[in-house]
Amino acid sequence: MKTKKLTLCFLVLGIMLVSLGMVSATHTSTATISPSGWLKKDVTLNLVFNVSNTGGDPIMYVIIQKPAEFNSLIGNCSALAGWDVTENPTFCTYYAGSGHEIEAGKSQTFNVNSTTSIFGTYSWSVKTHDGIQQKINSVQVQVQTIQNAIDTASVGSTINVPAGT
Repeated sequence: MKTKKLTLCFLVLGIMLVSLGMVSATHTSTATISPSGWLKKDVTLNLVFNVSNTGGDPIMYVIIQKPAEFNSLIGNCSALAGWDVTENPTFCTYYAGSGHEIEAGKSQTFNVNSTTSIFGTYSWSVKTHDGIQQKINSVQVQVQTIQNAIDTASVGSTINVPAGT
């Protein structure tokens, strides 16, 4: 009899935990970076990351990770009102203060200073977390000069050069 009651208690507890998990609406998110497109080599830029919560629970923190080819982020993660920021050579991590979470349908911008290095296309990782689930978005920047584009283009190809490059 004692075993049946204990089994029943575990069964009820399991059903409760499963149902609580089903009620939770984890978030979805998107991220963009500006400037994007062609960037010059060895230039320090203010990169603006726009993070949008496209639905679900509020985003509580954001982690921006640089590609290996860009300089250290120490001293380059800009402060943001209502958010705490921690930085290390690879990441800027932003923690929302109470009432500053990114609610569904809202966006927030984050500024990071970084210096471009060698030519190539690089992906920055933007991770968002709602306290339950993490989402990862990848945004790209391309470091290239006109001469590098010419040198690497295949014969007969068209090179589209952005204005002001």
